[in-house]
Amino acid sequence: MRGNHQSAGPGRNSASYHSNQGNRDGVSNYHGNVAGVSRYHGNKGGGNRYYGNRGGVSGYHGNGGFVSRYHGNRGGRISLPNSDQDKRSFLQQLGSSANPTSSSSFHGNRAASNPTQAETAAAAYADFNSNRIWQLFVEKRQTDATYAKKLLLRDTLQSIVSPTFQSAGIFIVGSSLNGFGTNSTDLDLCLMLTSQELHQKREAAAVLTMMLKPLRQCRFLNSVQLIHAKVPIIKFRDTVSQLDCDLNINNPIGIYNTHLMAAYAKCDWRVRPLVMFVKLWAQSLGVQDASQGRLSSYSLALMTVQYLQAGCSPPVLYSLQSLYPQVFDYNRPYTEIDMRVQLPWEELRSQNCQNLGQLFSGFVQYYSEFDWRGFSVSIYIEEPFSLTNAARSVHRDEVFAQIQRAFRVTAQSLRNQRSLSDILNNPV
Repeated sequence: MRGNHQSAGPGRNSASYHSNQGNRDGVSNYHGNVAGVSRYHGNKGGGNRYYGNRGGVSGYHGNGGFVSRYHGNRGGRISLPNSDQDKRSFLQQLGSSANPTSSSSFHGNRAASNPTQAETAAAAYADFNSNRIWQLFVEKRQTDATYAKKLLLRDTLQSIVSPTFQSAGIFIVGSSLNGFGTNSTDLDLCLMLTSQELHQKREAAAVLTMMLKPLRQCRFLNSVQLIHAKVPIIKFRDTVSQLDCDLNINNPIGIYNTHLMAAYAKCDWRVRPLVMFVKLWAQSLGVQDASQGRLSSYSLALMTVQYLQAGCSPPVLYSLQSLYPQVFDYNRPYTEIDMRVQLPWEELRSQNCQNLGQLFSGFVQYYSEFDWRGFSVSIYIEEPFSLTNAARSVHRDEVFAQIQRAFRVTAQSLRNQRSLSDILNNPV
């Protein structure tokens, strides 16, 4: 199966979060004192020893450097319909002048002028589900305050590694930046040491091992541990921001994928809430957890985007890699990636007016009927750039059967018009 596309986008320049315009001690605004680190860490050593007077933030983001450009303005916080006025504007762009608070305008297509009782009931059910999906998105999406904490923690870590790796850059990757993050999303980071590829199990793991000691000496970090995997990571928790973090070394595919997903999220306001609800649904039915051999959050996002491209008529999304190969090019230096890139969004706007409830039902139906022949041992979801299997964690027959069953059972529940709350809380 191919699910080779993605979504999200930018907002306010990261320097505005740091409030460090020209301030040499970039960390002090976060830590609350001139030395910056000692008060935050609660000791003299852990902070000043690593930070000194380097002031990691201003030097890191200064002069329009590539890391600042990548993280963009508002770093992944996309302007999407947050109010009736925003929804009205969106509908007007589609050629609709109807009241956005009414189900027939905000929630899209209405079939016949004289619908049957069954059609009326189905439309009302889809409208109700659409409102619920949107409500959950508004409640759970990552806030500006949470993203600001992530930026500031990223810069603090940058200051820690700078004395050893002076030319390195730490990038936020994944849901925290591409627009699909919730307020409880972990912070995924990529430390780029070189433009050359590193052997992950040997070279990258060796570098991470070197980093364990200085990270463990930071009193604001807890549970620092090295996880050996295909892409090894250091896991830790920041006790100040209460953020759980994963740090990898020289895995640029995450940077390219984050950029692509960010762009897909900007194409249509429905993409973010739909992806977020699909993840919530998968968690509730026990089919999302890569560490347990199930689908990863990223795989579910790819599956959703693939459905929005191939399973809808007309499609909600088009292939950005096909339309703009120069922009989304894996051979392009990662230092040139700009999350603020502007595409002709009006030209990319879909004529599909289905609401979120209809799209979720379509997503479930699409994969409940999907031809999985040849995938009985593992699910293959193609990475958009490396062309490797994004769902490589799914390799056991019993897990694959559980995923298939989740789609079939949910499809039947939606046909029976069970409430979304009931589907999430009491899966059959």
